[in-house]
Amino acid sequence: MIAAVKKGLNQATQAWGEDLPDISKKTVDATIKKLEDWRDGLSAKKNEEAQAANATQNYLTNQAQAYTIAGVA
Repeated sequence: MIAAVKKGLNQATQAWGEDLPDISKKTVDATIKKLEDWRDGLSAKKNEEAQAANATQNYLTNQAQAYTIAGVA
């Protein structure tokens, strides 16, 4: 999506025939910043979820091993 915003800015600049007004550049910069923050937030959330899943898997593996050693299973 970021690439699409940048592509749109280039197309708008060409259609305008010169540099776009400053407000247009500021709007695009703010949009790109929001998209990057959104993207980076999703990456962080996925990493947290993966870490939680790994911790759960490790816990369950350890529990199963403990029961096997104790002769419960």
